[in-house]
Amino acid sequence: MRNYMKSLGLVFILVGGTLGTALSQSVGLNNATPDASSILDLTATDRGLLVPRMTTTQRTTGIASPATGLLVYDTDFNEFYYYDGTGWAAVGSAGANWTKSGNYVYNTTDSIGIGTSTPGAKLDVAGHIWQTGTGQSVFLGEGAGANDNLTTNV
Repeated sequence: MRNYMKSLGLVFILVGGTLGTALSQSVGLNNATPDASSILDLTATDRGLLVPRMTTTQRTTGIASPATGLLVYDTDFNEFYYYDGTGWAAVGSAGANWTKSGNYVYNTTDSIGIGTSTPGAKLDVAGHIWQTGTGQSVFLGEGAGANDNLTTNV
């Protein structure tokens, strides 16, 4: 009986080792030689990858303990979202302080730098501001330019 148990144990070790090696390999769909750095390598020229689609409520309350890097498509916002380990973030978002409402995108907390990485004001532009379609006028301050006729004024 003892030899039988030893043999059975050896079979489990061999099968387990082989199965573990097989499970650690890359899988390719439409690809005979998947890239070794990937777990799944999809190849196609006429189709794409379709990730799960769900509403915001389903995304934020329906997924128990989302894994860091989990990707879904939010049908309420028509955007891809990923879980960053602490919360959901839109793919390509610059940060949580940006808000989109209709045709407007705004940020009420941060300073924005154009041409500078250390803005000294809410909007800091390093360099010239080029403006078109306003008759070459530049308006600064509340109500400035309200009576301008958009022609070339000197």
